[in-house]
Amino acid sequence: MAHKITAIVQGLGIGFLPTHKIKAQLFSGELVALAIDKKAPNTAQYLSWKTSNKGRAVRWFVDTMLEESRSKGNSI
Repeated sequence: MAHKITAIVQGLGIGFLPTHKIKAQLFSGELVALAIDKKAPNTAQYLSWKTSNKGRAVRWFVDTMLEESRSKGNSI
């Protein structure tokens, strides 16, 4: 993501960027947020983890992501 932001700031392209990652550039005027005619498309997201890791934090994260995915009707 950092390389994408740098490239766009240097004028080497355009693209969608998460606002929270570019607040400083928006504030300084290096980047300008532009309105678009349609909503950004939903894209497939993937999650992987080392199954031998039995830590509670990993288990919570995986369970939370799976639950959210199911609640939105996504296939797992």
